[in-house]
Amino acid sequence: MADQRSSFTRGIYAGVVLDSLLFPYPQPLDVRSPDEARTVRRLIKELRALDGDVIDSAKFDEEETIPENVIRAFAEIGMLGLTIPKKYGGLELSSSAYARVFETLSSIDGSLAVLVGSAPKRSSFTAATSRRSAISRRSRAGIISPPTR
Repeated sequence: MADQRSSFTRGIYAGVVLDSLLFPYPQPLDVRSPDEARTVRRLIKELRALDGDVIDSAKFDEEETIPENVIRAFAEIGMLGLTIPKKYGGLELSSSAYARVFETLSSIDGSLAVLVGSAPKRSSFTAATSRRSAISRRSRAGIISPPTR
């Protein structure tokens, strides 16, 4: 017989709420990872400082583009590497830390949230896809020979 582990979803279907699978809630970010919590606070503070100065949502909408200086400012504060592993120069934020930063960014400007949300993630699928895409672009441009199978 298969191993019958407790499952919150299975319990819901059976009409039972298994409190032991919900409580206690995870520790707050400040307790779980003080360094990551400081990074989140820094990013949120820097985003709010950019709002109205570098971030001009009306201008983005009117021109239908995000200016290079905004993208550069985001790169400088680390917004384009939120989930990239530290060994590759990213911040390697946890899912909850990423969500907190993304919540603030989304409330400031939706188009910037799309920009950051579409930045490469740490998943192997994204890494493999990005690598194949880069190889394809370089081979089409004549920079490298196309890969052989």
